[in-house]
Amino acid sequence: MPLAFAALGGLFSERSGVLNIGLEGMLLTGAFVSAAVSITTGNVGMGTLIAVLAGGILGLIHAYLCVSLRVNQVVSSFAIKAASGLTAYGARVLFDSGTIALPSIGTVNLLRLKDLPILGIFFNQDLLFYLLLLLIPICTYLIFNTTWGLALRAVGEYPQAAATAGIYVSLVRYLSVVFSGCLASLGGVYLALVHVNFFY
Repeated sequence: MPLAFAALGGLFSERSGVLNIGLEGMLLTGAFVSAAVSITTGNVGMGTLIAVLAGGILGLIHAYLCVSLRVNQVVSSFAIKAASGLTAYGARVLFDSGTIALPSIGTVNLLRLKDLPILGIFFNQDLLFYLLLLLIPICTYLIFNTTWGLALRAVGEYPQAAATAGIYVSLVRYLSVVFSGCLASLGGVYLALVHVNFFY
């Protein structure tokens, strides 16, 4: 699940022509922020929202460095990935090296079908699982069946031609990389608040 969210995020960034190998850093940041906010407020919804915003901010920083300042994309990605080491320090300060159990995103008995043999497991999952199942077809449709998706693919494959056609290349790349960070951070939320309920 965490890797699936990060992969979806990477898809948008790569399609726009911006290399993003800092997804792990965005994922860890999402995990840490969701854990910190959830343990402080006791509200996993607030923790999830702030974590998504944090991932978006990292994406915005990466986009600014790569698109506006034209920094080497690999260097920028590694900087974001390296900065995620701050999350380990934050965990030691806030969570006493991960020994504090975090609030959890509980499961939902969808349509009350969890008792079905074999298939019942698919109807007793958390909300992030169902969100991922929705995001996969939605993102596929957006990329391959919408005007925005066509612009995204054009920007990634031939930005000069896209600019000639009136597409704002920088704007498309900014939006794509920010969205990439948001999705990657959702993977971190799943890791911290569903999968392990700790942050180490």
